[in-house]
Amino acid sequence: MIVSIVSLGSQWMDSRRSERPVLYNTTGLIDHGKLRCRSRLHGTVRFLRREMAAVTQLAGSRWTSDGITEWSGGPRLALRRCAAGQRPDRYLVTVTHEMVGRMERSTSWDGDEVELVSMSECRDGQEAMLLMQPFAWVRGDRRLLHLVVSPHDLRGSLQEI
Repeated sequence: MIVSIVSLGSQWMDSRRSERPVLYNTTGLIDHGKLRCRSRLHGTVRFLRREMAAVTQLAGSRWTSDGITEWSGGPRLALRRCAAGQRPDRYLVTVTHEMVGRMERSTSWDGDEVELVSMSECRDGQEAMLLMQPFAWVRGDRRLLHLVVSPHDLRGSLQEI
């Protein structure tokens, strides 16, 4: 599948221990002045460092993936660079409590069109990373947003319904 990045989580982690150094992205929140995971569901997006070096802007960039897999007890979405111009099948979107309000994990997104990659929660703060199909929705207790994709601009954006 082809995945386009709309937005990523707040937390970056670096792993230089393997033959191919990788970067991981996940959700996080500010807690006592520091960015922390505070995972309710600890999932990650995995990038090869050498492929990231060639990307000037992550928003709108396109990647190939085999989909979400289970790794070390949580979801993982491994992404690899793909050729430009390919139409995305899914969009990686991160939503916060500031955008939609309080989210409930079982009912806050279109269950058939959205897969949860990662979710962090601390006190009133939330951040959820979602793999969405075009025109899928996500809601909190204040707002309902859907992923809009135009034929002329395939980057995707969240807009209020």
